[in-house]
Amino acid sequence: MPNRLAGESSPYLQQHAHNPVDWYPWGPEALARARAEDKPILLSIGYSACHWCHVMERESFEDADVAVFMNRDFINIKIDREERPDLDHIYMNAVQVMTGSGGWPLNVFLTPDGRPFTGGTYFPPSDMPGRPAWTSVLRRVREAFREQRDKVEEQADMLLGHMREQEARFVAPLAGVSGATGSGADQRPGLNLAANLGEPLLFGPDFQSRVLDSHLKQADERNGGFGSAPKFPASMSLRFLLRHGHADRQKGLGASFPKATQHALHSLEAMGAGGIYDHLGGGFTRYATDSHWLVPHFEKMLYDNALLVAAYAEAYQVEKRPRFAQIISETLGFVLREWQDPRGGFYATLDADSEGVEGKFYVWQDQEIRSLLGGQADRFCRFYGVRPGGNWEGVNILHRSLSSERFAAQEGMTAEAWEAERKAGSALLLAARASRIRPGLDDKVILGWNALMATGLFKAAAALHGSDPDADCWRSAAEACLDFLLAELRPKAAAGPVSDPAAGPVPGTTPASQGLLRVWQQGRSRFEAVLDDYAFLIAALLDCYESAFDLGRLRQALHWTEWVMEQFSDPDGRYFYYTSLQTSDVIVRQVDLYDGATPSGNAIMAENLLRLALFSGRQAYRNRGLAMLQGIEETVARYGTSFGAWACAMADEGAGRREIAVVGPDYQVFSRELQRRFSPGAVFMAAEQAPQGQFLGEWPLLDGRGSDGETRIFVCRHYACEQPVTHPDEAGW
Repeated sequence: MPNRLAGESSPYLQQHAHNPVDWYPWGPEALARARAEDKPILLSIGYSACHWCHVMERESFEDADVAVFMNRDFINIKIDREERPDLDHIYMNAVQVMTGSGGWPLNVFLTPDGRPFTGGTYFPPSDMPGRPAWTSVLRRVREAFREQRDKVEEQADMLLGHMREQEARFVAPLAGVSGATGSGADQRPGLNLAANLGEPLLFGPDFQSRVLDSHLKQADERNGGFGSAPKFPASMSLRFLLRHGHADRQKGLGASFPKATQHALHSLEAMGAGGIYDHLGGGFTRYATDSHWLVPHFEKMLYDNALLVAAYAEAYQVEKRPRFAQIISETLGFVLREWQDPRGGFYATLDADSEGVEGKFYVWQDQEIRSLLGGQADRFCRFYGVRPGGNWEGVNILHRSLSSERFAAQEGMTAEAWEAERKAGSALLLAARASRIRPGLDDKVILGWNALMATGLFKAAAALHGSDPDADCWRSAAEACLDFLLAELRPKAAAGPVSDPAAGPVPGTTPASQGLLRVWQQGRSRFEAVLDDYAFLIAALLDCYESAFDLGRLRQALHWTEWVMEQFSDPDGRYFYYTSLQTSDVIVRQVDLYDGATPSGNAIMAENLLRLALFSGRQAYRNRGLAMLQGIEETVARYGTSFGAWACAMADEGAGRREIAVVGPDYQVFSRELQRRFSPGAVFMAAEQAPQGQFLGEWPLLDGRGSDGETRIFVCRHYACEQPVTHPDEAGW
C-alpha cells in the first residue's frame, strides 16, 4: 500500500511512497496531527541521488517491524532537500550544533511544534562503533520524550535560542558603513558619479595576499585541489586563484603564471583527467572519495557541472588549452543531451546507483573493452588506466595520466591520429554503455540551479566564441532556459505583468503572489523560491544582457533585485535572509554566508549589486554591495576556501572593475571578441547607438557615446574613461 507520499512529484519522495512507514510530506496536515496527538516528529531529509539515503531506506524504512515502531510513536515526515532547502538549512544547522557534523540522510527529532531536540545522519540497522542502531535511537527518543519531557523541551529551547543568536550576530549593525540601507530605487545620481573617484582602495594587496595564503595552505600541490579525501572540486576557490594570478600579471609581477594561476590550472587539469570526470559521456560527478580524483561518488548534479563549466571557461580565457575547451564542449554536450527538458529547463540530478550498486553504470571490466575494441583495445586501455584486475574494487574507472599529445608521442603516433582512434573507441563504449540500466533521473527543474547553468552556458559561449561551432547553440539554450524559468516558475495568479521582459511592476508595489517558485516538475510549479534562487537568477540575467545586449534583461534583473530587497533584507538592510517574508512555516529565518556546494546567495547578491550599480548608476546598490563585503572581510581572509565566491567578488573590487562600452554598427562583433579574453569583474554595455530622449541618463555607461558610423570602444574605471579606440586589439588588455 502506498503511503501519503504517493501524490508527491519529487522522485526522492516517490522512492519512499511504498515504504511501510506512514510518511507525510511536510505540511499543515502532519504538523497538526503532531500537535493534536502530542507526538514527536521524525523529520527525515535527503535527495534522490543520495547513496546513503538509499542504503538507510533499504535497511530500515522498508522493514515492516521498524515501520510499526515508527508509525506508533512518531509522526514521520519526509522532505526532499532540493525542494525545501530552507528547512534543510535550519535542521542541518541544529544537527551540526548537536553533533559537530552533518550530511544526508538527515534524521532530526522535533517537538510537536517543530523545534529540534536531537538527531543525526545515517543510522545502521544494528549497532556499529560510534553509530547506534536505528531502532535503539527510536527507543531512546521515545523514552526521553515520555519520561524526560522537561529536558526535551529545555534542549529544544536551547537549540532554537542558539540558532537565533547566530542570526543576531550576522544581522548586527555594521558600524561606520553609510548608505547601506534602502533599495536605492530613487537614489540615482545619474551621470554625477564623481564621488566614486575618491573611494579608498578596498580589498588591496595585503588583504588579497592573506586570502591567497589561506587557500594555498590547504592546496594539494601534487594532486591539485584543496585538502585530502574526500575531495570536492572547489570551483569557486579555483576561480579566485585565477583572479589573483591575473591581477599579479596585470601588475607586471612576472611573465610566467604566478603560483595562484598555476595551482588553478593544475587542479582543473587533474580533475579533468581523473575518474570524477566522465570520459565517455562528459560531465562531472559530485566529488572524489580519494585524494587524486580517481574514485568518484558517482552522482551527477546540475549545479556542479554548471559551476565547473564556468571555471573551465575562465581558465580557457587565461590560457587557451585545448583540453579545457574539450571538457567544456563534452560537459555541455552531456547536459543538453541528457538533462534538457523540451521546454528549455534542465533536470537536477542523476543517481550514483543503478541496479542498487554504486557506479555500476560507469565502470568497466577489462574484457568488456577488449571485446568491443578488438586490436585497438591495448592502446585504449593504456591511455585510460584499464587493468585486467581492475583499478578499483575489481572494476575499472576510466582516467588518464597523460595528455593526448604526450601519449601519442609515446606511442609513436601523431596527435591527430591518436585523437581519431580515441574518439572512435569512446563512441563504441558509449554506445555499449547506453544499453545498460541507467541511474535514476531526478527531473525536477530547480530555479537557482538552472540559473547557474545558464551562467555556465553564457560564460562558455563567450570564452569559446569563434573556436567552437556550438557556442551560439549554448547562448540560445541559456536564453531559452531563462525564458522558461520566468514563464513557468511563477504562481499562476501572477501570470501577467512581469512576463514582459522589458518591464515589471513598480518596485515597492509588487504583491506577494508575484514572487517566484523554486521547483517545476512535469508541468507543476511548487515551493517558494529562496534567496539563492533569486541571486543566481539575477546574475544569469546580467550575463544574458552581456551576451545579447537586450536592455529588457537588465530591467528584469533590476526588478528582481528590488524584490529581493523588499522580501529578504535583514533589519539593518545589509545582508539577506535565506527565506522571504512570505515563508510562514520555518521556525527561524537564517542568514547564510558560507559558500557550500553552491555559492552563498548573499555573496552573489553582493556581486549583483556591484554590477548593477555600474550598469544603472544606482549608488545605493554599490553602498550595500560594499557593506556586505566589508562585513565579512576578516572571515574571508582567514577561511578563504569556505568563502570562495566572496573572495572572487573582493578580488574583482581590489583589482578595480573595468566598465566597457561598445557603441557603433559592429558592437556585437567587437564585444564578443573582447569577451573571449579574461576580464574578471568587468561589465560590458553595447549598442548600435547611444540612448536618446526619454532613455538618456537611464544607462550611464552608454550616455554620450556617439559613434558617427564608426564603432568605438570605451574602457573606463569608476566612469573615468580612457581615450576611445576603434579595434578590440587596442582596448588595453
